[in-house]
Amino acid sequence: MKHGGVLAWALLFVSACAPPVQSVYPLYHGEDAVFLPGLLGSWITEDGSGIIEWLPGKNKGYIVRGHGIGEEQADAVPDLSVHVLRLDGHYLADVYTEQFPEVIDSDSSTKPFWTPTHLFFLLALDGSELRISMLSPGFAASYLQEHPCAVRHILREPRLRFSHGKDPSEKPEYDIPVLLTDTPKHLQRFIKRIARNPRAFEVDNPLLVLKRLPESERSGRYVE
Repeated sequence: MKHGGVLAWALLFVSACAPPVQSVYPLYHGEDAVFLPGLLGSWITEDGSGIIEWLPGKNKGYIVRGHGIGEEQADAVPDLSVHVLRLDGHYLADVYTEQFPEVIDSDSSTKPFWTPTHLFFLLALDGSELRISMLSPGFAASYLQEHPCAVRHILREPRLRFSHGKDPSEKPEYDIPVLLTDTPKHLQRFIKRIARNPRAFEVDNPLLVLKRLPESERSGRYVE
């Protein structure tokens, strides 16, 4: 089966402007993970371009798999290992890739999933709708510049967001890639603190809005 870059293209839509916040360590301890049966099943993207499957995984986790609809996808995405935990009333997803392709195209739009780091997302499950928001790279970088002791981290060399020269009068904008290097306990404390600000996960502008796909409609909707 072809695995389309459904979750990856959404992530890359954002990371084309700013690289995602990555973490060396997971956000959860084993006992912190919670299993939400309501996440299981097939979900279709708001524009109908792809399907995301949530399957039971190991240790109260999930296997998340993307499928393209209607045409072959250029990029193959591995199954994603996802664990969910609850922090101050919010459901956070820790996303990790355990398997990597033999050959990696450095220009692949799915490359954030080819590194052994963890990505953090905020989940909002409301019946048949699932909203997925990513930890904002810009917010995290700005916050850590102002509060350098909030959590152990590395702010890497700034990267020019847009190629300079298109408009000489335009002020260049830079992104500062963030790598979190702290323990799960301290990561949780950090996320609790910043999640109080709606800009931390851009809750008004989610990365993905998914609608539950009834099993009766699932057959034939994605490419085999």
